[in-house]
Amino acid sequence: MDRILSIINSPKENQKSILDRIVTDFKNDPNGLTVIRCTIQDNGYSAEWFPFISKNNVVSELLFRDTLGDGEEFVLPSSNFTMKYPHLCIKINDGSNLDVSTLSLEPSAEKEADIKAAIDKLIKEKLPGVDAKDAFVLKSYDESLPLNVVIDAYGVFEDPDVCEITPETTLKDLLPRFHCVYYKPVSELQLCEQVDVTNDDLIQRASELRKDVITMIKDVLLGDELAAEYFLLHLFSKITKRLSGIPTGSIGINLYHSEMSSTMVDKLADLTRQLKPLINLVSVTIESLNSLWMQPSQARYEGSEDVENGLYKGVLQAPEGSWFLLDETNMNVGTLTERGLNNIKTLQNAISFGSVEYGLHYGSLDREVDFGYCVIGKVASLLQLNTSVPIVSKPALEQNVEDSTQILQSVILSYMQTLIAIMREKTFTVSDKLESVIERDFIASQKKARDSQQPADDGSMLLHRLVVAESISKSFGLSELNESCWNRAGELESERLSRLSHKKK
Repeated sequence: MDRILSIINSPKENQKSILDRIVTDFKNDPNGLTVIRCTIQDNGYSAEWFPFISKNNVVSELLFRDTLGDGEEFVLPSSNFTMKYPHLCIKINDGSNLDVSTLSLEPSAEKEADIKAAIDKLIKEKLPGVDAKDAFVLKSYDESLPLNVVIDAYGVFEDPDVCEITPETTLKDLLPRFHCVYYKPVSELQLCEQVDVTNDDLIQRASELRKDVITMIKDVLLGDELAAEYFLLHLFSKITKRLSGIPTGSIGINLYHSEMSSTMVDKLADLTRQLKPLINLVSVTIESLNSLWMQPSQARYEGSEDVENGLYKGVLQAPEGSWFLLDETNMNVGTLTERGLNNIKTLQNAISFGSVEYGLHYGSLDREVDFGYCVIGKVASLLQLNTSVPIVSKPALEQNVEDSTQILQSVILSYMQTLIAIMREKTFTVSDKLESVIERDFIASQKKARDSQQPADDGSMLLHRLVVAESISKSFGLSELNESCWNRAGELESERLSRLSHKKK
């Protein structure tokens, strides 16, 4: 803080030049600032006005903090005010020790317990599923930050100045404050664990990595290699375009078998966390659908029309590129309430249309998203996904995994995590030659359907095969489709559709 104050108190500086100097100074040397990786959960709070220049033309000490220290005196300011922008944020795997248990509270132990109880209650309402130690208020000084982005924020930490709880107290009043000097957006690749090889080396080793990771996934999915390969492919997929509001390019997958259990899903989730940085495991049962909130909303509870209550988090409010593993293995018979039906509708719309509806005080707003979805259950899900794979169990082989093998597996998964992020960012192309091959195969399939008096493909199966072929190519480290990957997509789709056909008989 001393370093900031030395710049703040420089004479004859205006607001913009001081902020620029502080940001430039710390970007060159961030020493002394706390770094927190977080996502913006709510940016709808009212901006806070504060005096920037005092009556004696001295810069306000309330820049990058909200309260003065002991013995400090504030001079009545002139009309030169500026704004701070509060945001409710959730910490993401940054290793910091930000925790409400560290608050420097003045009141008695009894009052302190009341304050922490209030925080827990408000967190449960506003941020369901979030640990209180991961929530804080970020204040920016140049602009309001976009919702749901992941950033590395550099700034100064300040405890809240709270001595008692009143009916008007909001979560924003109680949480630690982080005064943001500057921030950097975080990409999917930057979210990945650091690896000791170059991107080019990973791409060269893609075929080997692919084989090893499919084997690991297969061991969790009852030994089924087809299901394991589709699971890996769906991690490479992403929305590439939207046709008449319908997203294309992503693979939403439904895996099911009567022997699947929550224990198996937990193992798959543990493995997937090493392949994708942002994973959300959601138990889907009648009870959970009737109690969860899938939709983010500003007006969830009575009295929440007050703008300072802000946006209440829903399961589907997540950073771009998040993955949802939906566990239906404990789905039971029961009746859905109105909330449960709304949750199913919200979830299905997110899967089908690549958008999440946000409830506003006076209506709603659809926000386009690119999330991944995998639904796992004992039977086919009622949710409609574009890739259903009935699991065929294989005889299990006895395994005696040594510690050294587990370490090697962890390294392989870290490599694959980075490869997935690299390839998802690359532009994918299809050459004129391959377009001719695709056209040839489509015409042949149409003729075969007519000759066998079967329904002809209306183009949807061709489009889906292209999506699968793109993910296959990327899983081999390729950014251009070749005939081998196109043919492999045909083989996978033929086997998958054959399984579905047998299931229906």
